[in-house]
Amino acid sequence: MLQRNSGMVWIAAYPRSGNTWTRLFICNLAALLAGEKEEVNFNNFLRSSPWDAQAEHYQKYIKVDPVGGVNAMKDMASVRHLVLRDFAETKDGLVFAKTHWLLGKAFGHNTFDFSVTAGAIYCVRNPLDVSISLAHHIGKPVDYAIELMGTANVYIATDFLGSWSENVCSWTESPGPDICVVRYEDLVEDSELWFGAVARHIFNPAPGKGQIKEAIERSSFNRLKAQEEAHGYFEYTDKARRFFREGRLGQWKKILTASQILRIIRDHSGLMTRFGYLPLA
Repeated sequence: MLQRNSGMVWIAAYPRSGNTWTRLFICNLAALLAGEKEEVNFNNFLRSSPWDAQAEHYQKYIKVDPVGGVNAMKDMASVRHLVLRDFAETKDGLVFAKTHWLLGKAFGHNTFDFSVTAGAIYCVRNPLDVSISLAHHIGKPVDYAIELMGTANVYIATDFLGSWSENVCSWTESPGPDICVVRYEDLVEDSELWFGAVARHIFNPAPGKGQIKEAIERSSFNRLKAQEEAHGYFEYTDKARRFFREGRLGQWKKILTASQILRIIRDHSGLMTRFGYLPLA
């Protein structure tokens, strides 16, 4: 359980690993606890739940090209601590924010400021499935996504990710009591148990089972896809016109080739074993 009742709570993950879904669950649960009757509209919740990769947050201090690049990343890293303090001051209490940035250093600067951080939820997803979802999201072949996932210190647009292994390791190697690590697969297969663990990590007093169940329903994939179809979603890229795509487990078994599977295992076998993705099932 978090030791502080104010500051940033990071909903963190490598891209396409479930942190938008988790953040929507948390925001829906917070709304329920506040007595709100309607589900959170995901096109509005940035007002209370920022995303640290949006260039607009940094424009107060520097000019940022939203498509990124090494100079943009260096500039963002240099003022990032100021931006994170701005986030923490947006409201009293906890501020829930999305990040894909690795936890550590970027161009010589700390990527997170723990003086304004209360804790984090980190979502891990099988990199075999991540490769497929990431390829679709960025509009590139799966081989390109696999190469990207295996590249050290890499960034996409304005997200300083590192490789899949670097990102996961940075948040989970020594997480401490204020970082709750969950697997995307567990959130899918036993939502009440694992979203319940997320809720108990953040909220004090702990929400009731009925509140957790209702927040899960408000954040269900079917309802998110229905909202997206009706209203669109702000996180579209120019390559992918759907954000909430499949969400199913084990797609890699039908889509990836043997050589693609071996490449991902070669690059990430240590953490895949640690999180139960190896041996292959």
